[in-house]
Amino acid sequence: MTIRRTSRSILATVLLSACAGDVAQEATTLRVDTLSDGSIVVNNPDEGLWETDPDARWRITEDLRIGSATAEGPDAFGDVGYLMIDELGRFWVGDRQADEVRVFDATGRFVRTVGRRGEGPGEFLGIGRIFPGPNSEVWIDDETMERFEVFDTAGTRIGGYNRDSRFWDGMWTDEGLLLSLGPHPESLELEGVYTVYRRGSGSLLEPEGRVLEMPVPPPDPPMLEFKSPGGEAVRVIPPPFSPTRRWDLGSQRDAWYTNGRDLGGRYEIHRIDLESGDTLRTIVRWYQPVQVSDSMRAAALMSLWGGFSWSERPSETEWRKVPGVYPPVRSVYRSGDGTIWVRRSIGDGVDGFDVFDHDGRYLGQPEVPDGLFGMSVRWIFEDYVYAVDTDELGLGYVVRLAIRR
Repeated sequence: MTIRRTSRSILATVLLSACAGDVAQEATTLRVDTLSDGSIVVNNPDEGLWETDPDARWRITEDLRIGSATAEGPDAFGDVGYLMIDELGRFWVGDRQADEVRVFDATGRFVRTVGRRGEGPGEFLGIGRIFPGPNSEVWIDDETMERFEVFDTAGTRIGGYNRDSRFWDGMWTDEGLLLSLGPHPESLELEGVYTVYRRGSGSLLEPEGRVLEMPVPPPDPPMLEFKSPGGEAVRVIPPPFSPTRRWDLGSQRDAWYTNGRDLGGRYEIHRIDLESGDTLRTIVRWYQPVQVSDSMRAAALMSLWGGFSWSERPSETEWRKVPGVYPPVRSVYRSGDGTIWVRRSIGDGVDGFDVFDHDGRYLGQPEVPDGLFGMSVRWIFEDYVYAVDTDELGLGYVVRLAIRR
């Protein structure tokens, strides 16, 4: 089995660029350098290109909302799970409560239901990921039955494929390979690797014998400990606002990756070739870290404690483990137009995006609606941001937001 490692490549890029002065000194102007290994480092100052031309700043506004608070109708979602947008702009919405997929056209009109609860072909017991496959196919994971159900865009079942128990997420590449994210097939200690499969005969997915690794995550932060009064039970979890690695996988076996951490007033994202392990491009952006208010830190910690009714109240020691600044990166997305979007917390209860063009130059932060903080952004395409929102009653909505350039 071939294992591709990328962490050394990223480290080498950082060290080389630091020695060249690319990231060792804060940028006041945009600088682009090509390193000796051919990788490119784009060093961006705090201010983006839109600062010199405010009229060019983009605006994101809610364009469509699918969902209903009534007890009837296909848009009354029980539990919105995964969301896919097909080539016609239609919404494929997985309802985990009903174990079915509901399809809506680009205007929000209901089109059809795909699948139903059950154990037979085209049925689900634990509907999970929905993602595009080759030849405009739609692949839907059944987490309970451990299989993929495959449909065409008209909702007709094409077939099904059994899978192993280690599937977390996946994507089909342009060459017809399925990259399946999960634990390492030979070592449960290695997480976040992509096992490469081809479509075999019948209902088989055949492993190619290759594993593509994401960079090894940084060491865990000091963990919170929730203990029962007698110490019989202990729950250990990361503190709120802890940075985590994020990436967006591409169809050419590449990924935009970040460890999600502040690097002394800057953050970095790297475009990685998963096949070779090389870092192709590094985007550096200097920024002003954003403080988490004491009230927000306390509320987040007490919310966690409230979920463990058996535990003692968090101690002062646990309080000090909660970071005082927001991590610079919440998520990374690539858009179909080549732009790169970094979602960030820019204040208590306020989110925004840092947008970079296809070369890695920082454009700026678009104007976003106030409700973005509570939404789960799923996809960003050329002209739209797609998200799932939840109201105060816990009801789910699918939201499309237009990007006004």
